[in-house]
Amino acid sequence: MKKFCDKLIQLRREKGYSQEQLAEYLEVSRQSVSKWEADKTMPEISKLIAISQLFQVTLDYLLIDSCEEREAAKREPAGETEDIRQSINEVKEFIGYRKGFEYKSMTNIAGIPLLHIKFTRNAGRIRMKDAAKGIIAIGNTAIGVISAGIFSVGILSIGILSVGLLVSLGVVSIGALAVGVAAIGIVAGGVSSLGIYATGVAAAGKEIATGISAAGKTAVARPGEKMWGWNMTFMEEGTPREAVKSFLLTYNPKVPDWILDFLTLIYK
Repeated sequence: MKKFCDKLIQLRREKGYSQEQLAEYLEVSRQSVSKWEADKTMPEISKLIAISQLFQVTLDYLLIDSCEEREAAKREPAGETEDIRQSINEVKEFIGYRKGFEYKSMTNIAGIPLLHIKFTRNAGRIRMKDAAKGIIAIGNTAIGVISAGIFSVGILSIGILSVGLLVSLGVVSIGALAVGVAAIGIVAGGVSSLGIYATGVAAAGKEIATGISAAGKTAVARPGEKMWGWNMTFMEEGTPREAVKSFLLTYNPKVPDWILDFLTLIYK
């Protein structure tokens, strides 16, 4: 029995083609052909069809190890279209080709699935029709009460680009409480953070900012770093958290304890 990679090498050599020539015909790189022949990857469906047409062999011959019959038996014209469609579907199944993965729970709340998981092959594209939508939503694009995805929107949201009504966690994060590399929110924490209350490496807060560099009406920063504000102080890394809280409360007596705890996480 021969694998696809072995059959491709044999067919190419029989025709006298180099890897470069085959790659040029198929409009792919030589490295792609090399990987096919090394059994590291499989061609896309369109390329498999092009290979079968170039070498005048069937898809069955290319993909089924035990198949030694290169040419297809003659078919009646009336059934040819359906046969082609069936062959393509078989190829998709054989190489694991999928438009993606989707699971939707049977349980619904107000007509919305309790759980919807949907991953598509076009991970870099944001399209609402490809979005997972549910109470709990997980996917490339996810919209739900609790959502997780590359692009995520929800009440509690986790993602690379994350938008959360209450809590948002992500590389780029926007929400009431936002945490991320770049975070924007009422309360924000991250490498770069912007909010009413902000903490991070570079923090800008309308009311309070704490971090390495800080800008806000009340600001706490590390000695030697930049700081802007009305009520400002420099504090060392080892400064007790309670001392930082005490300074912040002096100018912001009504700030909730949980916000103070969040803003002083970088202190001991």
